[in-house]
Amino acid sequence: MRIFAANDKLGNEAMDERLIRGRKGEELARKYLEESGFNILHVHWQYGHKELDIVAEQGNMLHIVEVRSRTAPYLVEPPQTVQNQKQRNVMAAARAYIHKYKISKEVQFDIVSVVYGLDGTKIEYIPRAFYPRSSGRWLSLCIVIT
Repeated sequence: MRIFAANDKLGNEAMDERLIRGRKGEELARKYLEESGFNILHVHWQYGHKELDIVAEQGNMLHIVEVRSRTAPYLVEPPQTVQNQKQRNVMAAARAYIHKYKISKEVQFDIVSVVYGLDGTKIEYIPRAFYPRSSGRWLSLCIVIT
C-alpha cells in the first residue's frame, strides 16, 4: 500500500477519483430514492463544515440520508463507516436544518450504500440506520417538533 503526501500528484489524482466516485454514488442514491417515492428536498446541504448528503421526505417522515460509496472488494461494509463522530456531525447538521426550515415531522436517519463491483453497481437502502443518543439538546428539540 502506498501512502501519498498531500502534494503528491498521484495522491491528488487518487483523491480526485475518490471524490468523483463519492459524488457519483450520491447521484445514484438520489435517483434511487426518487424512484422509491421519496421527495428530495436538498442535496449536499451544509451547516458550517458539516454536510447532509441528502434530505428527503416521504409521508410524514423527514429522512436524513448519509451516502456511502465503496469499490468492491472492501474490508468494511459501507454502513459500518458511519461511526459515532460522523453520526454526531450528521445529527448536529440535522438539528440546524430542522431549526432553519421549522420542520415538524418525525426524523429518521438512513444510509444508502453504493458498491461498485465487477458485476455492476449495487445500491442498498438501510432505513433507521442510526439513532440520536440521549443528549438533552436533541431530545428537547424532538419534543418541540413532534
